[in-house]
Amino acid sequence: MAKKTAESYHISVYLCCFILIGILLTGVSLARYSSSSNVSGDVNIAGLYCSYEIEDMSSLTFSNMDYWQTDENGNIISDSAPRNTARSVRFVMRNYSVSDSSAASGGADRVSAVDLDGAIRFYAPLEFAENLAVQVAEMNGSNPVVLTPQYVLKDIWRAADKGTFNTMDSRDYNDRTDGLSSPMDEILTLSRSSSVAVIAERPGGEGTVTLSRETGTTRYSVGFMRGTPITVGGETIIKDLEPQLYLDCEKQENYLTVDISLPEMSLPGGSQTEKTFVLFVTSVKKIVSSDFDRTITDADWNNIFGATEPVNRNGVTITGYHYDREQPLYDASGSPTGKTTTVRISKTLGGSLTFEHVAPLSENAATIVHAMENYYKFSSGSYNSADAPTTADDAQSLYCTCANGGNSGYVSLEGVTEDPRRSSFDSQENDYMIAKALGKGYTTRLNVLFVQSSEVPGANA
Repeated sequence: MAKKTAESYHISVYLCCFILIGILLTGVSLARYSSSSNVSGDVNIAGLYCSYEIEDMSSLTFSNMDYWQTDENGNIISDSAPRNTARSVRFVMRNYSVSDSSAASGGADRVSAVDLDGAIRFYAPLEFAENLAVQVAEMNGSNPVVLTPQYVLKDIWRAADKGTFNTMDSRDYNDRTDGLSSPMDEILTLSRSSSVAVIAERPGGEGTVTLSRETGTTRYSVGFMRGTPITVGGETIIKDLEPQLYLDCEKQENYLTVDISLPEMSLPGGSQTEKTFVLFVTSVKKIVSSDFDRTITDADWNNIFGATEPVNRNGVTITGYHYDREQPLYDASGSPTGKTTTVRISKTLGGSLTFEHVAPLSENAATIVHAMENYYKFSSGSYNSADAPTTADDAQSLYCTCANGGNSGYVSLEGVTEDPRRSSFDSQENDYMIAKALGKGYTTRLNVLFVQSSEVPGANA
């Protein structure tokens, strides 16, 4: 049996202690959110070709609180309303490979000659993932057809030694997406493949949900309140908030991998086929993290912003920081449009400054972080190519366009600063105060896996 896995599709998850948990995409081409993998037709079996595409994501924020309001004993308050709603990721599975030229024409490069079984893999830090309920639907035109009940991941893990689990035994998260008068439920057959992995088999062998844990180096960010200080009654507080400052960190963390394989994800070989699915994700429990309680002194901030190499604090390595800033837009003639856009300024300790664009891909789409690809100087009535800046000083006279071909306009970098306590490059003192930690951001991954499920007559498999 041959197996081929598409490249990782990265997602960053921002967890805000007060209000929001945001999901942002990073590290992918803006031109088309897809990954494809090809197996050469020269091997002993016919060619295996496949690709997948992340089409859309819904609103990318969650309230970081329990789904149901509870009393001091942990009992759900009977008349309380849900405080979270499901978020969705829509993706396409294909049994063919796609290039830029074939995508433009709506065709395929090469179609798989063998049948394929698809699966979703979601990989996230345990403290986030174990507090999720997930559900899968298949798109029938513009309507989602629900394929599974909500799987509350922590409930499945805890029931592993019992041998079975009825999804009806999970708490009622009435924002269920199945839309049925009687919610869809299943009795799962559970087994442990190891001390860190649980396999949940659906009724009739119609697919599996596999949960596995591992420990690895985690790259994450801790967000801190930032804004204009004011003194009230002898106490200094923040009056006007600015976008949070995030410290970029590394440490050892536990992760959870969730694999969902369904018969509806099978793709027959020999003819061009694609199927669209939706993964619904609901946060059911408040995330509690010691990182939310961190306070850093002014002296610590001075050491971090002036560091020439990563800084170690309490078992955590601080590798850099980033924050967002509004910058003015200019048109093709070099005139200001009167509009602004959000630029992410990132600094690697001991390294250079980099810039990214924080904006929707298209109208009514989710806001994502994507690369600033081209830099220019404006002179003699035109934009002329320039090298990417590595310091705030280099950036002052530059304009840039993002990876969507400049459709957003030319972004001026005038005023950007490496010190997030300064409001502009020309500031001679700190204009902003940095206060307590409010959020935490992790990098997670969403993949689509493909496995060959048939042999080709006459081939030596």
